[in-house]
Amino acid sequence: MVSAAAGDDRTLSLLVAIGFAACVVAGTLRLNALSRRNMEQGHARADLASLNAGLLAVAFAWGGLAILASYYLTDLFWHHAWQYGLGMCLASLMAFGLRWHLERPDCFLRQFYWLQRLTWLSGLLAVGTAAGLVFLVASGKLARDNVDWIANHVFVAGGLAIMAISAISVWEQRRTHLERNHL
Repeated sequence: MVSAAAGDDRTLSLLVAIGFAACVVAGTLRLNALSRRNMEQGHARADLASLNAGLLAVAFAWGGLAILASYYLTDLFWHHAWQYGLGMCLASLMAFGLRWHLERPDCFLRQFYWLQRLTWLSGLLAVGTAAGLVFLVASGKLARDNVDWIANHVFVAGGLAIMAISAISVWEQRRTHLERNHL
């Protein structure tokens, strides 16, 4: 992303961003499938929630760092870069903190009640991200030639990745719950 920003190469930027999103979505699908098969049934939902929180942390961190690096390590300037970049880094730290807590066997968030709430939050994140992407496209911002072009690429690709991770998380939580109740 930094090379694309430095060279004002919008095609490279978009390809890198979409490549990142595709890798994250493919990795999320694969890791969730592997994890579900290898987890102890009683802890499967908490372990999946922890895994997906970690994947969200990666997606948010990539977005934040891509924006900060692209606008502060090159001549490209956008006055909102620090706000969006740091905001995404903060979201990444929060998701990583959630993962860290869910990894602890005695954490209250591993209880069924809280896992249900986290699943609802994942669903809300997926819907909210989808709404943000629709707004971004409908507003015409992607078609304009502004200095925030690289941020828009990060928003679209990162948004797709975050939306997919959240939707996969909801799907896997539901699937694991149904499998457990049918045993």
